[in-house]
Amino acid sequence: MHAAIIPALETQVGFSTLSRVSSSNNRVLYKGLNTRVTKQYTDRVGGTVEVSFLRAPNVFHTGQSNTLLTYLLGPVFYPYQADSVVTSLHALGGGARVAGVTALSSTPGQYFKATVDDTAWALGGGVEKWLFSDSLALHVDVDALHTTFFNNAAKVHGEYDLRAIWGIRQVPQHSRSAD
Repeated sequence: MHAAIIPALETQVGFSTLSRVSSSNNRVLYKGLNTRVTKQYTDRVGGTVEVSFLRAPNVFHTGQSNTLLTYLLGPVFYPYQADSVVTSLHALGGGARVAGVTALSSTPGQYFKATVDDTAWALGGGVEKWLFSDSLALHVDVDALHTTFFNNAAKVHGEYDLRAIWGIRQVPQHSRSAD
């Protein structure tokens, strides 16, 4: 009989970065906070709810900040678990609010300020390493986050950006399952 520990509920707080290419020569780096609550239903499947708030200060040296708020939920799959290492894959969907300045290609040096509320989704995976006990882990996720914002032609469009999340995951309760 193989005994596996299945966390009843996991909470995570972490630091997140996202790199967005706003035009051919301009990249905007967002940094901020990511929080997540995950419920595991079996040792291989769970569901998660995630909220992130990221900010990029002084975008294009305008003195303006860009912000990104995401609220996502969806399934999480755990394809590999050994010793104190667990890998995960996720497909999350929900919404996002992107606000800030964007550069215009038609008039170099000109920027405009805008806000877009629209659907968002993230596809990616992660790895976690349990530390000291079975209730605390370091977790790293990398995913492609799809949001909507204005491009340098002042048209609303969707785009994928690379997002990384580093966090501490805590599991306050456990239940035991036997295979």
